[in-house]
Amino acid sequence: MKWAYGGQEEILHDIDYASLDWFVDPCWRRVYSHSETGARFKGTINDLITAIDQGHRVRVKVGGKVMEARALRVTTGYVHAQLSDQIGQKGGIGEDKLDLTDEAYWIWSFVDTNGGIYQEHFFYGNNTEAAPASVTTSPVDWFIDTRPWSRLLEVDTTGAVSSGSKTDLQTAIRSGANIRLKIYNNADGIDKYVY
Repeated sequence: MKWAYGGQEEILHDIDYASLDWFVDPCWRRVYSHSETGARFKGTINDLITAIDQGHRVRVKVGGKVMEARALRVTTGYVHAQLSDQIGQKGGIGEDKLDLTDEAYWIWSFVDTNGGIYQEHFFYGNNTEAAPASVTTSPVDWFIDTRPWSRLLEVDTTGAVSSGSKTDLQTAIRSGANIRLKIYNNADGIDKYVY
């Protein structure tokens, strides 16, 4: 399906076949798993929080879907992940259950380490709700990348450099490096956001 940008006008709907090569990045490992009520199955919440504090990316597996967290919030003993890579599927039991819906819509999910999942559904290209928001629970697996991350810059609340160098950060970005940003919501560092 191809859609006109900024609207719901379908411009092409076709099926094509091609040879495919699938590649895998083996840098991911599961660090924490829990039940739909947040009861621990494997790993510890502290391992997950430590990895987030060190800049590691996080992927979340809910049901049969694995998505990378676009944003993370860490509060006292809990992690909340924002997932925005899912598009509505037809569902059901037929062969086409994984096909996209005729009117494509994004599913924005907020998953937490208590097992809670909050989802909002918006049509592609605008902010009209495609379906009512839903609240469910599910077992969740949390994965982190195993690549080493380096803290290149730390600034205080006034913007003054506490450690590192703005020039080193700029050089890394211009060289194509991925970046992670951690924002502290309060002085004690317990409530923080990671992008």
